[in-house]
Amino acid sequence: MRLTVLLAPLLLGIAPQEDLDRRVDDFAAKIAPGDDGVAAKLKEALKTRPGKIVLRDRAEKAAETLRRIAERDAVPDYFKARFEEKDGVFRLRAGQEDYRKRLLGEAAAAKADLDRIRPVVAEVAESMVSEPEINARLKAYLSHPATLESIYHKDLRRQTRPDIYVLLRKMGEVFAQGEDGRFFVPEAGRDKARLYAKVGETVSRTTADSAAWLKTFFEGVAPFDELHKRLKADAGDPLFSGILLQKALQNLDPNDVDSALRKYEERAAELKAKLPEVFMDTPQGKILSENAAGEVQEKLGDLDRARSKARLLREPARELVSRLRDGDELNDSFRKAFGSDAVLALLDVDVGGEDSDALAIVTARIKQALRKRDDGKYEVIPEVAEELGRELKDPVQNQAKEDRFLRVISMYGEKMDDPALKAVFTSWHGRHEVERVAKETLASKNPDGLAWWIDRHFEKGADGYRLRPASRPEIEAIVAETEKLRKEAGKNELKD
Repeated sequence: MRLTVLLAPLLLGIAPQEDLDRRVDDFAAKIAPGDDGVAAKLKEALKTRPGKIVLRDRAEKAAETLRRIAERDAVPDYFKARFEEKDGVFRLRAGQEDYRKRLLGEAAAAKADLDRIRPVVAEVAESMVSEPEINARLKAYLSHPATLESIYHKDLRRQTRPDIYVLLRKMGEVFAQGEDGRFFVPEAGRDKARLYAKVGETVSRTTADSAAWLKTFFEGVAPFDELHKRLKADAGDPLFSGILLQKALQNLDPNDVDSALRKYEERAAELKAKLPEVFMDTPQGKILSENAAGEVQEKLGDLDRARSKARLLREPARELVSRLRDGDELNDSFRKAFGSDAVLALLDVDVGGEDSDALAIVTARIKQALRKRDDGKYEVIPEVAEELGRELKDPVQNQAKEDRFLRVISMYGEKMDDPALKAVFTSWHGRHEVERVAKETLASKNPDGLAWWIDRHFEKGADGYRLRPASRPEIEAIVAETEKLRKEAGKNELKD
């Protein structure tokens, strides 16, 4: 299995059916049928490939049910976790003071961004021509009062100011959040969490060690030109070492992490051995060979991009680390790993590029899609008209759809006893904030359909799992489906 990035895809690379089959085997081994023939038949059925396939289907359907329930309860759960209701008034729960501070700070930052962007977008919208139709559609879209808020909160904010949910969306199988707002590694996720922690620890330690060596090595490099001067300045940055070593993780096999990490450390040792070969000695000091200069320049470009990404992810990583529960060695490992720019730059998350300023991004997008005519009017560039037409939504219909959801947020906001929070939750920003966090929280969750199915149909006792009497029809159906699938497998090749 070929993977080109680290950490998040590491978990995604583990075949879900393989992990589920292991858990099914564990469950089957713990079934205590006693005198119940139906439970005994299930225990035997789950030892077969057809039985595993049938139960896996049940688990996937259960997970889908859990997702629908979570989506239905997302908004009430958001407020329940942060506020308590008494006499029809919502008050902030004890211990949520940091949340309040973050929310008000985010609202102020969003308003500042929007205040800068709004005049630019308004000027473009007012100056758009009406022909051909794509221009009229874009003019209507940009002129609608809800458009800019929607674009900002659904796209620009994530690109320019990523938050903790950007990380949690990729790490939902590792961390769970308690009612106190702090994160912990649940028992079911500890094996995968150890993979994350092991890779993060190795990358952090190895890049730091390599950076110390490189700094010493480059002290002997001559300040021959701007390239050499920059090499001397950047040599001691662990992120630079990460850029030089990252190829070792491009073929990372999640089923053999230890081997991949050994290769990573071996590449660090190889770097120390071979780096001197690309330099020539001169009376002023070492300088790069002509053939190596181009590749080094490319690596420095990679470093610039990695620095931009790491800079954007430091704050969400810091917040996540600050909210990890104490007393867990795995959490301690994550604290160290997320303190490394080399680790942050390798995370598979999509954030802004080198220029992560919201206004700069909007200005660049305008230039990509529009051109200004000699008469000062804007028109869509013909080459992008078709693609732009597919992306444009009807602003009226779009707002009506959003309003049905966002009006619910204002119902909570109107009942806030805190004037500052009331102002946020009855504004466009507050409503988008709840929608964003609720959706990101859902995206970061990985419903455990198998555990839910087992709990629904079995009671766990000292001797193992015992079938609930009311669930006999469900188990009989599974046994029958397994037998049917087994017979079909005799005629055709059975595949997952």
